[in-house]
Amino acid sequence: MADLHGLIGAWCLVLLCGCDGRLMISEDARDAASSDANAGGLGGGGGSGGAGASATSSGAGGGSGTSGGGAGGVTSGTGGNDADASAGSSGTAGGSAGRAGFGGVGGSAGSSLRDGGAEAGLPPWPNPVCPAGSGSPLLGTWVGYVENYKFASGSDAVRVTILGADDATLCGTITFGTNALPPPPQDADVGYPVGMDFGLTVPALSPLEGFPHTLQSGSIAGKRGKFEAILYEPWKAWCALQHTTYLWYDDTFSCVSDWLAIYPPAGSGMPCAQTNPGTNESVPIDCGKLSLCGRSKAVCACDLIGCTAQPKNGSAVFDGQFIGGEATGTIKLPSIGMPLVNVYLQKSE
Repeated sequence: MADLHGLIGAWCLVLLCGCDGRLMISEDARDAASSDANAGGLGGGGGSGGAGASATSSGAGGGSGTSGGGAGGVTSGTGGNDADASAGSSGTAGGSAGRAGFGGVGGSAGSSLRDGGAEAGLPPWPNPVCPAGSGSPLLGTWVGYVENYKFASGSDAVRVTILGADDATLCGTITFGTNALPPPPQDADVGYPVGMDFGLTVPALSPLEGFPHTLQSGSIAGKRGKFEAILYEPWKAWCALQHTTYLWYDDTFSCVSDWLAIYPPAGSGMPCAQTNPGTNESVPIDCGKLSLCGRSKAVCACDLIGCTAQPKNGSAVFDGQFIGGEATGTIKLPSIGMPLVNVYLQKSE
């Protein structure tokens, strides 16, 4: 990777890279990757071109064939005069195209995952099936509180809405706190929700109040009910707005570059910034976006095409009994110092 950064710094004519030493996946390159996204399987990476006076790039290393194992991007040129990384040919049963070649370095292998639009190659989100039927006594809204615990707003309120249930499974939503539902995200460059101080809030540890989290893995065994909620779910739509991704030093993607991040003191209201390693210039960036895309909180998971929210980090797990119009149990939160709290619910409708 050190050699890779050296090539990027030396050749400022590479179309996908600026002279600041970061690799940005541009709209054109991503469109090229999408158009070749039927390329087959895990292809081998292209070879390295010689170090020349100029370097251009086009397309993305893809694959070919009817199953896995297609070729990656290729390089051409002798004596290092030119280096072109072109897309592999399309196949019929493979996945997304590989990463574009640049700076004399061949395109990488295509993904084994079939193209699926904005979430190709991204971690899949569970989509629970809601059981049919309207006779279960669990159906309806249950309201209550958690004992000896308060969410960020100071509220201890919990609302569970069970939309479907049978003898074995259930589905619905759980909402923490009494805050209003935040409006849908609209700006990819401003953290969500707008105005949240991420210096004081860690999404993986504290639920976003007012948001109806989908009940996952809902199960019923007699009077016992269990389910969980993925605390990153409120950021799934915001992460999906990220249409420019950056290759990091560890060969993974993010919605911000891996430049040095500068966070002001929590609650200070001062802007965040990143340091351009090529110029040492301090570049302002919204603190919310830096927090959601950076590694310290790692809310968004990205690939060459786009981003989604992490579906595996931070879950609230309910385990309790439903007896008549009351439910008692516990909610296990990932919050530091208070991972397990008692919860009391009553059926309201």
